[in-house]
Amino acid sequence: MGRQNQEELRANPLLLGDEPRNAFGDTQVQWDAERCELVHERDQLKEDLHKAQNVLADATQRKEALRVEHERL
Repeated sequence: MGRQNQEELRANPLLLGDEPRNAFGDTQVQWDAERCELVHERDQLKEDLHKAQNVLADATQRKEALRVEHERL
């Protein structure tokens, strides 16, 4: 492979290898792995949000119960 061809491949990662690549030079396998990681991270964030919402709801209920108890006294 000539020097010009090597430079062209470095300049255009879409030409590397037989596998199709995206604009960043990632193969479909790399893209799928990245997507899987992002989906896992998203699911973890959803779970954390749900836990935080439950904590907030519990705290709100306790606050209301204390307010009612205080008024009763």
